[in-house]
Amino acid sequence: ILNFRAGHSVFRRLPSWLHEGLAEYGNVDPGYSYDVALEFAVATDRLLPHLFMQTLPGDPEDVIIFYGQSKSTVRFMIDLEGEEGMRRLLSILKDGVDMDSALTEVYGLDRLELTNAWRASVEAEPYMPPEIAEARPTPVTYATVQAFTLTPQAGGRTVGDTAADPTPTAGTEPAASAEEPAPSPTAVPSPTPAPSGGACGAGSGGADAGLVAMVVLVAGLGASAASRRRR
Repeated sequence: ILNFRAGHSVFRRLPSWLHEGLAEYGNVDPGYSYDVALEFAVATDRLLPHLFMQTLPGDPEDVIIFYGQSKSTVRFMIDLEGEEGMRRLLSILKDGVDMDSALTEVYGLDRLELTNAWRASVEAEPYMPPEIAEARPTPVTYATVQAFTLTPQAGGRTVGDTAADPTPTAGTEPAASAEEPAPSPTAVPSPTPAPSGGACGAGSGGADAGLVAMVVLVAGLGASAASRRRR
């Protein structure tokens, strides 16, 4: 509650390391687990970049180390500028100033400089932040796509240009080479003349016999009609 009233603003909240560090610094009945965790982290090179962390870590062991570092850092800051310096820092943060600017105004150090100054006080190696801004992704190469045009152009391919792609596409037949001779046309046999004789209706003889029979029939019918009229 005291930290909230002293340092929180509508623009930003106190970071976890300062919030928890102040709470442990003001603990009237402190334990020794956080101090032991800090000594373990220094000896095994497991210190966290706690000034750059807005929330608590997820691993339980790292949480204990985080509390030990935060408590030790707040004590180190009060040793530098006293309790009045901490009150000034909280007042500046309450006005909405960012952490680096507030630390620089009170202690003359930004977060990285304060981190390494504190690490030197506990005989730890300095912290080197990763150069995220300078990281570059691995470039991916892509095949060069050429224009496929009807008219020849520089760097392009013309429709029907098989020399650029000699491999035929699956399901298609390769074009015939201009060197191969064209096949000769197949000779068409002449029709065979029909025989002159044969069965009725099979040739010209059958057609003539039918015509004669029809003429005889018509003549007979005409004679019969004339005979009836004379009677």
